[in-house]
Amino acid sequence: MKKEFFNKLRIGISMAVILSFVLPFVLSIPIHAEEEPEKIYYGLKNASAVLDNINFTDVRNSGTWAKEAIYKAAALDIVKGYGNRVFGRTNYVTKEEAIAIIYRVAGREKDAQLAAEALDIARDIEDKKTYAPSMWSDGYLRLAANEGLISREDLEDAFSAEQSELGTGAFLRRAPAQRQEVAYWISKVLGIEPFTGSRKFSTAFGIGPAQIL
Repeated sequence: MKKEFFNKLRIGISMAVILSFVLPFVLSIPIHAEEEPEKIYYGLKNASAVLDNINFTDVRNSGTWAKEAIYKAAALDIVKGYGNRVFGRTNYVTKEEAIAIIYRVAGREKDAQLAAEALDIARDIEDKKTYAPSMWSDGYLRLAANEGLISREDLEDAFSAEQSELGTGAFLRRAPAQRQEVAYWISKVLGIEPFTGSRKFSTAFGIGPAQIL
């Protein structure tokens, strides 16, 4: 018994000595030395802030079919909600919101910010806006007027302080956007030639009197 035990012990010690020499050499050889990763993903430094901003209380536990789409659009900074973690899921999309969303999708948010700054610089001291929520869409509306999405008269209506006193047909920035308007604005911003006389165009963009939900 003892002899068998010592034989096994001797074999074990021998294997340990051999492995102590061999393993460092084996481990030093890169297994995939020439293989390059197909994709490399880097985490965002502000990831926690992004996740916090899209944690909308009226979406999180709502069970809405649009939850994933809302989170994706918010993470891409296309939609921003109303602040205080409220998305406004059941609200109509207003004209100014629709224009802003389209320009953000087109990667033009910086252009809108510069346009808003230029507008405020040009204003008289007494007319300057210091409350951010009151001017968040000014740059988008200025771009829309410059690029033919809306007319100069529409822009004047939009910048009117007394929106409720404007007459029928006026451009009310907070009025619900119409499908046909949005279809036209998308075509202008993305450079798509609209076929306004075509039934195919109407069907594709859902043109009709219904408002965007």
